[in-house]
Amino acid sequence: MITQHIDYSLFTHHSTTEAEWIEFEKEQAQAFDSIIKQQKEAKEMTTAEVKDITLGEISKGDKEKVVVSLKEYQGHKYVDVRIHFKTDTGMWQFTKKGITLNPAKVKDLVLMLQKVKA
Repeated sequence: MITQHIDYSLFTHHSTTEAEWIEFEKEQAQAFDSIIKQQKEAKEMTTAEVKDITLGEISKGDKEKVVVSLKEYQGHKYVDVRIHFKTDTGMWQFTKKGITLNPAKVKDLVLMLQKVKA
């Protein structure tokens, strides 16, 4: 699997300007396009075959995890945050529990999450 670092450091700054967010979103779209291109070249895939790029996972124990991924479907890009569980055979399977967002809405989600005090 080809991976690329995506910089989420802007998410930690409460004083991020709209111009910075616009630039950030452009950079993320370019990073996503670059990952898709690398995967297509590495595996000689068609665009329809490139569906899921995992950005990260958060463990919820031995049998559950939250998976954050970038997806592309019929030429549209999405961010997916979904619960996965481990089957009896040890394979990970996604569930209906989660959300799928247009990448432009990620900023709104992050701003809401920043209100949570750890």
